[in-house]
Amino acid sequence: MIEFSVYAQLLASYAILGGVYALTALGLSLIWGVMKAVNWAHGDLLMVSMYTAYWMVTLLGVDPYFAAVVAFLLLGALGMGIHVIAIEPVVEKPGGHEATLLTTLGISVILESVALILWSPNPRSFQNVYKSTFIELFGIRTSLAEVIAFIVSIVSIVIVDQFLKRVSIGKAIRRSLRIQRALE
Repeated sequence: MIEFSVYAQLLASYAILGGVYALTALGLSLIWGVMKAVNWAHGDLLMVSMYTAYWMVTLLGVDPYFAAVVAFLLLGALGMGIHVIAIEPVVEKPGGHEATLLTTLGISVILESVALILWSPNPRSFQNVYKSTFIELFGIRTSLAEVIAFIVSIVSIVIVDQFLKRVSIGKAIRRSLRIQRALE
């Protein structure tokens, strides 16, 4: 018989992972909800962001969380560039939905191919104080890195929620969604 503590540990680990997945899903749902576009390159941009942070940590020796912020900003700029150059020109044209699907699929293939050529398919990791420092609470043990990732995910979700509810651009996004639904 498996002890209760094992189930509690599993539940905590899955909750932490779920928080990170929820943040990724939020990005996908915003793209779909606002633009009615499926972004096949969403995960690939996340991969490039992670590699950017990885190389900053291993080659430059910067703090992993500083590298994550820099990677976030760089990939946000790349995502905006891709949107302006590749998606915006096709999204409003007849067949725009299909063209957007194909465009983002092409971007996905390009990003994956370049990543395979540059970095190989082998997984990579690095040791740091966040991964080797553990926190134990009520018999549940997890790394500081996982706790920070979970907290950042939840805080980011709350910030996006408040942005959509309180900031004029966020309110405009919500208004445009209501108008789109009313027209359907």
